[in-house]
Amino acid sequence: MKFTENALFCLAREGRLTLQIPDVEINFGGGPTTITTEVEVDPDHIDLCYGNKLTPRGYPHFSLKGYEFYKDRLKAAFVDTGRGNWGAFEEAAEEHFAALEANLKKDIAKAAKKLAALRALAVSKGLDPA
Repeated sequence: MKFTENALFCLAREGRLTLQIPDVEINFGGGPTTITTEVEVDPDHIDLCYGNKLTPRGYPHFSLKGYEFYKDRLKAAFVDTGRGNWGAFEEAAEEHFAALEANLKKDIAKAAKKLAALRALAVSKGLDPA
């Protein structure tokens, strides 16, 4: 995926406790917006999320791999704001990843139940569920 480099870190620069990556640089402070060249971000570094759920139509967020990869740059952007402490940002990131994992486990369990029901239906109709 491609993003402008400033878009990757603009929410951290605003002091926001989020791993979301806007499609373009957002400048809430009213200062000048800086357009930078686009950078290619490894797809493994991005999750599409809506809230704390992974979804194909979600908004780009740093994945755990992306968070670890960009952690120093996120920290620099966040700390430079003087609006919050890095510990709170790390805590919010941990909570985000824990919620993603919990929701993913729930979705897998629901899918397994649906699959079992479909297999049982196939067998009851004399079909091969494989």
